Amino acid sequence: MCNIMYYNMGMIRRCFPTDAFPYPCPIKTRLEDDTMAKVLRCAIYIRVSTEEQHLNGLSLPAQRKALTEYAEANGFTIAGYYADEGISARKPMKYRKGLLSLLEDVKQDRIDMILVTKLDRWFRNIKDYNITEEILQAHHCYWKTIYENYDSSTA
Repeated sequence: MCNIMYYNMGMIRRCFPTDAFPYPCPIKTRLEDDTMAKVLRCAIYIRVSTEEQHLNGLSLPAQRKALTEYAEANGFTIAGYYADEGISARKPMKYRKGLLSLLEDVKQDRIDMILVTKLDRWFRNIKDYNITEEILQAHHCYWKTIYENYDSSTA
């Protein structure tokens, strides 16, 4: 067990590692007040370009399953699923409808964090990454990869 606590179903609980995710969750919850931690609302973002769908377990269903299991194992509330199928992360952000929908929900303060499997599922275009990061920071939202050690809450 890790030291991160969250409020769930009337009880204070700790997040815990699972067989699929052997490391404790490093994400710190935000406090609503001095006594109770808020359950984080996470968005699950999945993306695959056509040529990658069948390689290395990167299919949309495989990503969705892994991210859902991670969120549930760590006590996060899933605020929504956002997907871009057959879209390269090198293309301008305007072609990524799932990402644009996700950012609209971030702007409405419906999301505290975004989970992605790997960094290359999130961005490969630095310009669009910088634009997105500004939006996330303005709304106190951060992102985390579950298969790599990237977590913008620790930056």
